[in-house]
Amino acid sequence: MRWYDVLGLIALATFVVTAWGFWAVSGPAWADALVGISDLTKAGQWGDSFGVLNALIGSIGSIGIVATLIAQARALSTQQVDQHKQRFDSTFFQLIALLRELRSEIYFTIVSNISLRCLLRS
Repeated sequence: MRWYDVLGLIALATFVVTAWGFWAVSGPAWADALVGISDLTKAGQWGDSFGVLNALIGSIGSIGIVATLIAQARALSTQQVDQHKQRFDSTFFQLIALLRELRSEIYFTIVSNISLRCLLRS
């Protein structure tokens, strides 16, 4: 991890903690100004009325995570197939080169009318 990545994470964490603290201190004032609710129990009941929306957003997020995992699994499978093909091609062409090299080192001579002699060039 590079230093500016770490610095960015520290800045993000600082921002989140600051925003959370600001909301904890000024949340009741905002609730009174925006909705007209100064009692915290009524504000809690009003916030609980959005429970369905919260469950919907959580479900959509969970579905998104599952979809991402499925897409990654498919990409990994495709990548493994491609790597197998590349290894096969590399091995195949190395074997062909070896066959050509060995074939160039062999020559035949006729010893008599009946037999052939196979010799290696050295």
